[in-house]
Amino acid sequence: MDKPSRTQAQRTTGEAMKQTKRAWASRQRRLQRLADNGNLDAVSELGLLLLEGIQYSKKGCLVRRNLKKGLRLLKYAAESGEKSAFFPLACAFDCGSGVEKNEREALRWYHRSVKDGDGHAATNISTIYRDAGNLEMAFKWLCRARDMGDVDAAECVGYCYQLGIGVKQNLKLAEQAYRSVIKSKSKYITEWARQEAMYNCAVILIQKKATPAALREAECLLRRANIDDDYPQARKLLRSLEAGKTVKPCLCRATLAGNLAKRWCPIHGKTFQE
Repeated sequence: MDKPSRTQAQRTTGEAMKQTKRAWASRQRRLQRLADNGNLDAVSELGLLLLEGIQYSKKGCLVRRNLKKGLRLLKYAAESGEKSAFFPLACAFDCGSGVEKNEREALRWYHRSVKDGDGHAATNISTIYRDAGNLEMAFKWLCRARDMGDVDAAECVGYCYQLGIGVKQNLKLAEQAYRSVIKSKSKYITEWARQEAMYNCAVILIQKKATPAALREAECLLRRANIDDDYPQARKLLRSLEAGKTVKPCLCRATLAGNLAKRWCPIHGKTFQE
């Protein structure tokens, strides 16, 4: 079968977008009807849909954003006790989406979400304290998030123990945290968190134990961390081990970006602080 021409492909994509756009328009109308009839779950879902919108491609969107209406619906749903609205409303205040950033309101709704059992809300509370420089409270809330089932938060707890961020340094507890992440069967864990746990656990094995068995396990963990060849720190450390060289490992966060990723790294953190 011949490949479709560029024009045919564009026509096919355009038709698919029209069909998908009609489906989302239908869904939006259905949510609006339910919301008009007092269904708070629909009010919350419609509010989030309008607040975020849905972009189909660079050329078009499936749902056009309406920040003012989206925020109004989310606030109404949350203040009426709809639990599904607590977290997105907190995020809106936290990020300044559709409203001026308001840390107090963000914390208010994150706390409501935590009471409803949302571990991700506890993680976001930790982030607010971290950015404010209160590392002890940030660590406390990371532990709360971990205990509520947020596996990515467990990896962050390990990092804090490894470098003494908001808590006394404890490599044993750091290793335990990383191993729990590596072994986790949760479907919500991100692969970057698992791979970073493998890398940091390998660093601890190299620096703390350095026995032949520990070095072999470290090599295995580094290979797994870099299985897609997208973890340069793991690749570099593995090569140095194989060559019998001693290097000071980079501990920049793979799960964060920019200067925040470098902040506590023993190598690159000094450059960041300067």
